[in-house]
Amino acid sequence: MDNDLPCLNNINDMGIHACSSCGVCAQACSRKCITIELDKYGFYRPIIDETKCNYCGECKDVCYKYFSVDANNMPAFEGKKVVAAMDKDKGELFKVSSGGVGNRLAKYFFGEGYNVCGVVFDPQTDVCKHIFAQNQVEIELFKTSKYLQSFTFEAFSKIKRTQKYLVIGAPCQIYGLRKYIQKKKIEDNFILVDFYCRGTPSLLLWRSYKDFIQREFGLGDFDKVNFRAKSTGWHNFSIHIEDVDGKIYTRRAFKDGDLFFSFFLKNACFNEACFDCELRHNAVFSDIRLADFWGAKYYSYDDGMSLVVLCNQRGEEAWEKVRHYFSEEQCETQEYFKAQRYSKFPPHDKYSEIMDSLVKGEKLEEIQIKYGLDKQGFYKGG
Repeated sequence: MDNDLPCLNNINDMGIHACSSCGVCAQACSRKCITIELDKYGFYRPIIDETKCNYCGECKDVCYKYFSVDANNMPAFEGKKVVAAMDKDKGELFKVSSGGVGNRLAKYFFGEGYNVCGVVFDPQTDVCKHIFAQNQVEIELFKTSKYLQSFTFEAFSKIKRTQKYLVIGAPCQIYGLRKYIQKKKIEDNFILVDFYCRGTPSLLLWRSYKDFIQREFGLGDFDKVNFRAKSTGWHNFSIHIEDVDGKIYTRRAFKDGDLFFSFFLKNACFNEACFDCELRHNAVFSDIRLADFWGAKYYSYDDGMSLVVLCNQRGEEAWEKVRHYFSEEQCETQEYFKAQRYSKFPPHDKYSEIMDSLVKGEKLEEIQIKYGLDKQGFYKGG
């Protein structure tokens, strides 16, 4: 072995396939030698300029793929306080995906002078990204779920040591951010909120789906997209798309078998790191975790019900600030496991072939037929 060769001590040690695409490594790198770019499969990946890297390992310190549940003896969700919550304002409740907790947290803490960071989606450019809201209008853009990967680097690079923040993101993004702010010794300035996450699909799925909708249903440039519209009820949520001319496509995710959700619910196009994600069920790094309170307990509540896990004292204190907006009920910790599937999701048995078909630009409906992804009951009729 040539002893003059540098010891590879960066996020490339374990290869790229375990990357969750959180993007925090680029922020953590003091030499700024990491950029985040889309790969050919439609996932954000870190690219290291090896001519600048000094193999210090800073990027690994915030990278989820180097985290071990067993080594850290994580207590997971056992003993955490669990609350069922539904916004008392029916107008607000109809505009959000679940019970409205994330919306109220964002509005309240923005009003208290916090820098509030959430996700926006531009359906014309297909860009889904984190931003810091500049006003209440932008806070409104954080409403509703976005079933796509968000780009974090631009927003996270604006974090300053002396300001207060509330950040909402996927568990892997919050993990990386938690590790970053711990290293910077500014953790006390943050309230971190994540959500139950099944997985993040490839941007290629969305682009192929968009092409399908425009070809088959005659929509033009997309203007508005709601992945979780409640027009047919919270349990039978619909994807609702409107183009710039006001033409509408809307289908229920389950009963009508919308094509995007046919792929999503069959685990056909997720980032590889999603399939064995420990942050789904064995570890939590947020102050508050949000989810839908699915299951029999609140089945009759079709306007939406949030499951709120208060993970620590900071989360409990933040909840106290907004709880008066909600009808709430204290629940047992085990209710979390009944309401959400927290086990690992196996990839579709034709995962690699499906991803390669997307890369080749095959039509989504043809991929669906080829690999039997019509089990959700896709329906094109009126």
